[in-house]
Amino acid sequence: VLNTGVYKGKLKLAEQVVAGEWSVQAFVGQQMLTEKIIEVKDYEPPPFELALDIPSYVTLNENALVVGVRARYNVNSPVSGSCVLYIIPERKTAIRKTYQLENGNKEIPIYLYEIGRIIQNVIVNVTVEDNVHNIRTLSKMVRVVAHLHVISMPSMSYECHEPNEVFLYRALIYNYNGDPIDVDDNVFVTLNPGTNGGAETFVSHVNDGGYIDVKIKCSNYRTIMVSINYEGSQKSGKIELKQRNDNNKEGIHVSTQL
Repeated sequence: VLNTGVYKGKLKLAEQVVAGEWSVQAFVGQQMLTEKIIEVKDYEPPPFELALDIPSYVTLNENALVVGVRARYNVNSPVSGSCVLYIIPERKTAIRKTYQLENGNKEIPIYLYEIGRIIQNVIVNVTVEDNVHNIRTLSKMVRVVAHLHVISMPSMSYECHEPNEVFLYRALIYNYNGDPIDVDDNVFVTLNPGTNGGAETFVSHVNDGGYIDVKIKCSNYRTIMVSINYEGSQKSGKIELKQRNDNNKEGIHVSTQL
């Protein structure tokens, strides 16, 4: 017994355990304090292994996503039988499709026009029945997104002390799975002062952490738009410039446009 009044121990089961209801009892001396009933069941291994290969994300501009079904008794013994696929979108009626496995495999396309070309979660459920009527079911979810990556352009504040001072604006680009994008990918950055001057576009790259740094020079412009374009996805940040001087200590305020 521990100082806290809690007993911690192990009980070795017999080599052959009878299935059914078992009783676990706690005693202090001859007095039973409590009793817990547990149910012991025979373990029944699944009749075969079932795998469902499906992407976690699919974009709106893709025509279809491919669902891969694999059923095996063991490595060298594929399952022969039927495969029933249920596709359950958020805003449409569930779709049912039936196929025959081919050497234990089946690749099934799901077209976006069938489930609706909108941002949503789609549940994919597969049931495989072999030729002796053993059945297994597996479900996964796929997320339909606008792009496979996210551009995060945070707000920031900065005070300019002199006209040609340079400050850093930092944005983050990452994939939906959380990984940063490839450092070799081209990222297009546009600085646009609006009616006060001409826009400037240049190619940049993220660092290993997925951050892209934009150097901006303090100037007499009232606003500068910073736009980042990556693989068809664009995000912009509006920078309002206010010069600091001895009489009026104002700085630079950045607001993000969604």
